[in-house]
Amino acid sequence: MATAAVDTAKNGRFVPLPRALEAPLYPHWMERRADRSYKSTSVLGEMYDRATDLLQNLFAPGRCEQVLCDAKLLYSTDWLSYSEYTEGAEEAMEEYNRELLLLMAEHGVREAEALTSRAVRYGRAASRKRNAGDTASALRFGVSRLRGMARKEFDRQVEAAVAAHEVKMHVQRLSDAAKASVRLCVASAWYYVTYNPAGSNVIDGEHGPLSFPWAAHDALLEIARRAARPAAAPPPSLPAAAGAEGSLAGSRGERVMREFNRMMRRLNALDPALAGSRLDNCERINHLCDHRGIITTNTRALAHKLRKWRNLAKGAAQSEAEVAAWEREGPTCEEAIDQVVVAVEAELSRLCADSDILW
Repeated sequence: MATAAVDTAKNGRFVPLPRALEAPLYPHWMERRADRSYKSTSVLGEMYDRATDLLQNLFAPGRCEQVLCDAKLLYSTDWLSYSEYTEGAEEAMEEYNRELLLLMAEHGVREAEALTSRAVRYGRAASRKRNAGDTASALRFGVSRLRGMARKEFDRQVEAAVAAHEVKMHVQRLSDAAKASVRLCVASAWYYVTYNPAGSNVIDGEHGPLSFPWAAHDALLEIARRAARPAAAPPPSLPAAAGAEGSLAGSRGERVMREFNRMMRRLNALDPALAGSRLDNCERINHLCDHRGIITTNTRALAHKLRKWRNLAKGAAQSEAEVAAWEREGPTCEEAIDQVVVAVEAELSRLCADSDILW
C-alpha cells in the first residue's frame, strides 16, 4: 500500500487509508475538531498554547487603553502645527482603514498577520479558496498596494500644504528646511489621528488599525530623531579661518550671511536712493522703517536679528575668540533661521511684488 501511495503523483490512482490505520485522536495543536483532539503535553503543545495566549492578549477587545499616543511624535514649530492637517489626515485614515479591514476580512486574519503575511490560522473562506502559500502571496500584494496608495496620498498632502503656505506667505518658493517642517507636521497629523485615544479611530472602546501613519515611517523616524537630541546640548562650533567667510560653507553661519545679503538687496530695491548712500546696514533698515515707513516695526526687529546673527557669524569666521559668542547668541538650529527668514520673506515679497529681484 505504501508503494502504491508513492506512485499516486505519477499515475493519479488514489490509495485510500484504511479506517483501522487512522489515528483515533490528534494533538490539539493540529487544530482538528474538538471530538477528534486531545490535550497534548509535548513541546509542540506547550509552544502552541503560549503562542495562542499571546495572540489572545495582543488582539483582545478594548485595547485602546493600552495604545499610547507618544507626545514626542507630535511635531510643531513656532509658525506651524500638526493640528492644521488633522482633517485631511482623518479622511485618508478612513479610506486606508476601510481597504485594510476588507483585506483582513477576505482572508480571515488580524492586522499584524496581514502586514507580516504570517498568519497562525487563516479564515475558513480563505482556506477553501487557496492554500496557505497562495493566501500569503495575496496578502503581500494587497498590503503592498495599500501602502503605496497611502504613501502617494501622503506626498500629495505635503505638496498641497507647501503650496498653501507659499500662497499664504506671498513667496514663490519655501526654503528646503521650511518644506521639511511642513512634511514632518503632516506626518505627525497622520500619527495623531491614528493613535489619539479620544479620536475617530476608537469605536465603542476599541482601537482601530494602527498601521496607517507608518506609510510615512521615514518622516516619523526623523521626528523621533529630532526629539531625541539633547535640548541642552550646545550647537556645533563654527570652523574658524581668519578672514575667510567661505570657511563657513555648509554651516548655519554661511546660510545666515547668505540670507542677510539677499534681504539687504531687496531692502535697497525698495528705496533707490539707498543705492548711493553711505548708510551702514543698521541705518538703512532704520531709515526704511522710521523715515520712509516702508517696512513695519516687526519686520525691522526681525531684520536686525538677522543682521546681528550675520555679524556674529562673520566674527566667528575671522577669530576663534568670537566662536563662543556665536554659540551663545546665534541661532541654535535651522528652524530658528527659518522662522525669521520666512517672516521677513513674506513681508518683502508683498512689498516687492513688482520687482525683478527675487528672494
